[in-house]
Amino acid sequence: MAEKLELALLGNPELHRAGQPLAKFRSAKVYALLYYLAVSRRAQPRSVLAGLFWGEIDEYYARRNFNRTLSDLAQYVGDHLQIDRQTVAFDRSQPYWLDVEVLENAAATQPTAQNLTTLTAAADLYRGEFLDGFTVQDAPEFEQWVLNERTRLRASTLQLHTMLSQFHAERGELTQAMNQTRRILQIEPWREEAHRELMLLLAQSGQRSAALAQYELCRQALSSELNVEPDAATLDLFARIRAGKVDH
Repeated sequence: MAEKLELALLGNPELHRAGQPLAKFRSAKVYALLYYLAVSRRAQPRSVLAGLFWGEIDEYYARRNFNRTLSDLAQYVGDHLQIDRQTVAFDRSQPYWLDVEVLENAAATQPTAQNLTTLTAAADLYRGEFLDGFTVQDAPEFEQWVLNERTRLRASTLQLHTMLSQFHAERGELTQAMNQTRRILQIEPWREEAHRELMLLLAQSGQRSAALAQYELCRQALSSELNVEPDAATLDLFARIRAGKVDH
């Protein structure tokens, strides 16, 4: 049985094997190949992988470069790869941990009293954008994939925080609901519905002044990020809070 391989890719990538940092790879494309195989969850044709990283050069040289990169990767994590003449895959039968997978599974799960701790921990795995700070030169197809994954995983994270906030709010756990809503605003400060939810939660918890101050933060974020003003629903909530018409 292979030693456990751990990949933390939400934020600046971190790789560990048996609890120890993995030895430094020879090139960025060796790392990129591992990240792509682990996240894509299926066997990939060698020709597709060669095109992903060397799509702008002759096919012969693209395949030669790919074979060299795959050989380098196999030196480090070969027991976590399934390699044949046509395809390459990340071997999920070997012990591994992948934060992307944990987050995605959590985002597809409705919160309950029994799984709340697990889902909250999964949401906290989002340290930043997928592969934050990681780039590969001369691989536009890979870079586009990274951008698409960043968008998808950010949406999953926001969905998970929203579900957790709503779950806590329905149980009257306003502090925990506010904490989850603030995490949403850390990721997307311009998300108006999250500002509105936080205003309401603050007002319901008796923090009327903080709720009114949150409106101002919302207004500033919308102005600086999107150059727009708060919408009618936000203005209406602000007016009701200021008039003391939001129930505790």
